[in-house]
Amino acid sequence: MPTFMPVALVVLSQISVARALSSVHPPKHRESMDFASERGDVAPATVVCTDRNITLPMHGYVLKNPSNGRIAMCCMNPKIASSTVSSAVYHILEGQPIDTEHQAHDSKHARNFVRGQQVSDYVKRGKEEELCDLVSIFTIIRNPWDRVKSAFADKVNSEVFVPGHLNGNATFSEFLHALQDTEPSDMNGHWKPVSENCYTGVVNYTDVYKIEHGIEHPIRSVFEKLGVSSQHTRNMLKKIGVRSQQSHNSHGLAARREMYNTETTKKLKQIVEDVYADDIAFGGYEFDKLA
Repeated sequence: MPTFMPVALVVLSQISVARALSSVHPPKHRESMDFASERGDVAPATVVCTDRNITLPMHGYVLKNPSNGRIAMCCMNPKIASSTVSSAVYHILEGQPIDTEHQAHDSKHARNFVRGQQVSDYVKRGKEEELCDLVSIFTIIRNPWDRVKSAFADKVNSEVFVPGHLNGNATFSEFLHALQDTEPSDMNGHWKPVSENCYTGVVNYTDVYKIEHGIEHPIRSVFEKLGVSSQHTRNMLKKIGVRSQQSHNSHGLAARREMYNTETTKKLKQIVEDVYADDIAFGGYEFDKLA
């Protein structure tokens, strides 16, 4: 076991975090709790280790291989494979049986397990020195033009309602205009900018993966660092039902252009570019390139 020198924990103030982020937006009135953030902002913490300082989001998930104690931290973003990563941790690292007959119930168990292994839990237990041994600090990102389109199709008008459209009849255009008038820190997690959720201007991520390159690669890569063979992870992902197909194809790009490039939706393309400017810069994304 490694020997630790005294470790200091520094919780950054909200002011310092805001200044460190690449853009700061003026506060706006929050009209709907359904449309607002699912969690209040919690400033990241900096763990001062013997050889480096590590700044981590308090809601980051700590993935631990119980067989050897190795750990990694993932900042998960809804609508970017968060359920898949949770299932992989639950079944591959923890060895929990796969319930193929009750997939929804199985997925809920996986999410609840991972939620109980956050950076904040380590801090509360006074175990933050263990975070000095993280083998990976990673997040998975997605092209914002595709992410908001997916979030709208999956959540809006059914689970989350646009202010002024509680009868569930909001259009994609009305949804994006509501986003434009919402402070990023107040946004629902399913479309909160990655830069806001994961503090990309503050946290130094060792690994950043694009979902457009497929979800199997990041899981295999991180799990290999945790001591799990790449082949075992691949086999288990197949059993869980994770498809290895990549999404950077002409169909995906054509669908994006169809959604945003008509005469009536060209303005929507610019709204996404404005609201998610930090995410676009962080991922090096372009509208006409899928990844």
